[in-house]
Amino acid sequence: MTILKIIFISMFTLVAMSSGGEKAAQIEPKPLSKEDWNKYFNVDHQKKKQTWRVSMSSPFLGGATKAKMIQKFKGEEDGWVQIASVIVGGPMDGKQQKSQLKITGKGLLSKKDGKETISAPFPLTVGQSWEKGDKTVTFQGFEDYETPTQTIAKCIVFKTKHKNGTTSIWYSKDHGYFFADQELKTGSMTVILDSIK
Repeated sequence: MTILKIIFISMFTLVAMSSGGEKAAQIEPKPLSKEDWNKYFNVDHQKKKQTWRVSMSSPFLGGATKAKMIQKFKGEEDGWVQIASVIVGGPMDGKQQKSQLKITGKGLLSKKDGKETISAPFPLTVGQSWEKGDKTVTFQGFEDYETPTQTIAKCIVFKTKHKNGTTSIWYSKDHGYFFADQELKTGSMTVILDSIK
């Protein structure tokens, strides 16, 4: 066999391999491991007093305004972590809310006004969507969250679509839920964790 024939056969083989008669198999995203899932959605984060910074902007509130939200752990009942929060300052001063959280084989459940919904299913895979009442939640993926003093790496980001707009919720391995950004028909609101005691 001549060198020219060998080169031609090698080139033909290379082209045939690269163009391939079949499509390359798509790699399915892997679900979050149980260990990682537990770090992001650990309800023990909620058993401490938390202070949140709240920024709101709406023509109905007279423009931009700032407030704080104080969240306190109120005990456990039948495995449900009881949480109470109150807004301090701004036009929503004194507004209170109660919620409950519980981890089961289905994932992280939340309960408000007696109605249970799934906040974070298990297993959980990037791109996965689920219904939460009249809302649709999608696991968007992982992103780094930048602050003036630090970068919180590989945060889980959920995007919720509802009749009033969209909400993006961020979870970190160290603190769980720590940031929310709402874009609503009536304005916008951001809530960010300030301190845990």
